[in-house]
Amino acid sequence: MARVIHIDKFGNVHLNIFQHEWRSYAPPNGCIVDVVIPGGRRVTVEHRPTFGDVMPDTPVILSDDDGRPALAVNRGSFTATYGVELGDDVVVEYAAPPKHVSQP
Repeated sequence: MARVIHIDKFGNVHLNIFQHEWRSYAPPNGCIVDVVIPGGRRVTVEHRPTFGDVMPDTPVILSDDDGRPALAVNRGSFTATYGVELGDDVVVEYAAPPKHVSQP
C-alpha cells in the first residue's frame, strides 16, 4: 500500500515509497505493474526510466527526482486522467515481465 504524498503541476502522482524500498522492489524496466486506485479501479502501467519510453497518453511508473516512484501519463496528467488525489491510497503490484524480451 502506498499513499499519494504530492501531485506536481503536471499531474504526476508521487508516492510515499522510500527510494531504497522502491529500488529493492522495482521490477525491471519494461515490466508491467498494476496500480489499484481508489474505487478499486486497476490501471496497468509500464515501469520505465523516462516518459519518452512510452507512447503519448500512456501511463507509466518511474522514479522521480528523489528516487521515489511516481505515476504519470506521457504528455498528460495522471491525476486528471484517473482522478487520483493527494492523500489517496494506492496499491502497486508486479503484474508481468517486460513486453519486449531480447533472446540471446
